[in-house]
Amino acid sequence: MVIISPFITTNRIASFETTFRELHRRGVRTFIITKPFREQRLARDVGEELAESLERLDVELITKPLSHEKLAVIDGKIIWHGSLN
Repeated sequence: MVIISPFITTNRIASFETTFRELHRRGVRTFIITKPFREQRLARDVGEELAESLERLDVELITKPLSHEKLAVIDGKIIWHGSLN
């Protein structure tokens, strides 16, 4: 599974914890692509905490400067594209 989101938060990651654990249990590699934390205007310690949380959940974090896409690809078949705006 690939999730591309310009912003991530501690609360949002926590809300997906069960899902990420289940995906890992089933052998599904999960990636989150997001802006570098400094571009998200997150304090360094918050960014480090998010990165550590994702690592514990076996989610691979990839940062992409100036990213603004909102996309999820699930099983290579289901694609969600858009935002809440």
